[in-house]
Amino acid sequence: MENGRIKGKEEITEMKEEMDVSSIQQKNLEEVLVERGILTQEQLDSAKKEAEETGKSLKDVLIDSGFISKEHMPLLLSIELGVKTVDLANVIVEPEVANLIPESVVRKFKVLPLFREGNNLTVAMADPTDIRIIDELHRETGLMIEPVLASEMEIVRAIDQTYGAADTIYEIVKSIDEKRILSAKDAGEEAPIVKLTNLIIVQAIRDRASDIHIEPEEKMVRVRYRIDGVLHRVVSLPKKSSIMIGIENLGFSKQDLRTFLDLIHKPYGMILVTGPTGSGKTTTLYSALNRLNTEDRNIMTMEDPIEYQLPIVRQTQVNPQIGLTFAAGLRAILRQDPDIVMVGEVRDLETAEIAVHAALTGHLVFSTLHTNDAPSAFTRLVDMGVEPFLVSSSVIGVIAQRLVRVICEKCKESYEPTPAVLKELGLPEAEKLKLHRGKGCPLCKGTGYRGRIGIYSVLKVTPKIQELIVSRAPAGEIDKVARSEGMKTLREDCLDKVVNGITTVEEMLRVTQDIIV
Repeated sequence: MENGRIKGKEEITEMKEEMDVSSIQQKNLEEVLVERGILTQEQLDSAKKEAEETGKSLKDVLIDSGFISKEHMPLLLSIELGVKTVDLANVIVEPEVANLIPESVVRKFKVLPLFREGNNLTVAMADPTDIRIIDELHRETGLMIEPVLASEMEIVRAIDQTYGAADTIYEIVKSIDEKRILSAKDAGEEAPIVKLTNLIIVQAIRDRASDIHIEPEEKMVRVRYRIDGVLHRVVSLPKKSSIMIGIENLGFSKQDLRTFLDLIHKPYGMILVTGPTGSGKTTTLYSALNRLNTEDRNIMTMEDPIEYQLPIVRQTQVNPQIGLTFAAGLRAILRQDPDIVMVGEVRDLETAEIAVHAALTGHLVFSTLHTNDAPSAFTRLVDMGVEPFLVSSSVIGVIAQRLVRVICEKCKESYEPTPAVLKELGLPEAEKLKLHRGKGCPLCKGTGYRGRIGIYSVLKVTPKIQELIVSRAPAGEIDKVARSEGMKTLREDCLDKVVNGITTVEEMLRVTQDIIV
């Protein structure tokens, strides 16, 4: 298209095959008319015979005979002028291309942008000969418009799919980044993955779909709806593959990070991560494994479920129905010469004893426990039935953790806390301290928070701690000694994040209310 004129057939360039538009083809008049059901093969044969006998063009014969109506004229003219046709059922429009033309414009003119190549924009049109629309699209985009032909019904359906669902879906997928993966676990309505699921369901209801098909493949996930008995592709999404968070980004303080890194680089021993469900324990474990994952190490896991896929690492899913429990799987793993083992959770005495034995025989073992703080992990293992001397000899460190919401950076504001608040925090009242909170904005949906971060209490087992474990000392006594040796409690770590403007006083009180200071 140049100066409002459609290029001739010989000037039309080949379209981009890698954009999943292989269905866009140059077809002759006969193929298109029969393929689209406009003509039967018998009617076409009859018209061709008459054209040969009379010397008329095939197009004129078809029109004169009544086989072709006026509504098919754009199709005939498009073919005659060399405009390509497209089957929109097999075309995926990327969001950045869809955004080139406002939704109001595509709906008004019943057109659909397909892809951009340099200064050219390929657009599906029901009437590719309409110079007025082409000129309007040129003014709207500043690009040269290359029209291709599609039926009006296909274009309207594709517009609904592209602007009604796909664009939003892609935006949600983009928002699932490393910094927000923690919140995607169980942040309810705010989690991008929850939004994505809700959107797919809502769009299915709008489209009167009877079924939703979510079909994962190697590099993408296809979403299809069955509408009126026929499957229709809604969108193809990039696969939400293993999204790993670096250890440095989890929320450890500098001191705790040094201690944690020192622990995970020990040649053997057991490291336990504790906390309630949804506190980010699995993410912490995977971040540690990812740091240790090198060619010279054999890392094996027994999980329920497998939440991240790690290269090289051999990961196994627990399946109690066939007898593959944590204990049975761990026994099998230990016969395969592992250097590092991760057990999703220590739930019973059998699993605990096998894990302890592995830690004592030269393996580095990672696992989780459901306890409120780090010192309680030792008493929990002893209560399960593991001998105290075995616990003290095998466990080299315990990390307790929670997740707190992070103040929204867009609407963050500072304020001076009242003396009552300072007293609650254990801070000097005379100190002029500025704290922060979020006012609430559209970005954070009025909550004042956006994303989450971990708070940690890292306990490194020392000779004094070992003595207390062997003597069956209560968790409170172990906690006192650990704090004297430098361990910060979860509340103390959270307080640091409050003072540094990462989270709020209210969030600290909400998350740490069950922790004894």
